[in-house]
Amino acid sequence: MNMSLRDRIRKRREEEDDDMMLFLFPALSLMGSNRGGIKQQRHSHEESGEKVVRRLLQGHVKNSLVAFRMEPWIFNYLADYLRRNELVLDTRIKIEEKLGFFLWMLSHNSSYEDLQVQFHHSNDTFHRHLKHFFKHVLPGLTHNIDPTDFVDLPSGDQGNAASSEEGNTLRD
Repeated sequence: MNMSLRDRIRKRREEEDDDMMLFLFPALSLMGSNRGGIKQQRHSHEESGEKVVRRLLQGHVKNSLVAFRMEPWIFNYLADYLRRNELVLDTRIKIEEKLGFFLWMLSHNSSYEDLQVQFHHSNDTFHRHLKHFFKHVLPGLTHNIDPTDFVDLPSGDQGNAASSEEGNTLRD
């Protein structure tokens, strides 16, 4: 066989393979999709996201430190602060749960799918609430924060020398 005949045969086989792929890919995508089929529930309702947060906060302190990178009393105080100043509102999902999955996402570098497994909500739910945290809550905290809302600062005679010299500022 000469080279040109071999090249033509090879080219024709490649074209046939391309035609086959144009037929197979749409068929495979239809088989994989659930068009018109029955939706299956992804998460069991044995433990809702609210129960997950409550379990983490009411259990051992180490659980809260690992999950949210803060102690439970600080978490609860922050949730109360957000509620008092109406930065986050209670809806179907309570403020504690919203704060919980926000802090979980930050502390574990989690994707929406990781949050779905942990807190049993949809991607859309996480997107909506996390977008609110980044667009409204964080800018509101950085511009309107008063440190005395979080910590009772010691007076000059009760505090240590470092705090009284710096005018009772918060230490790192």
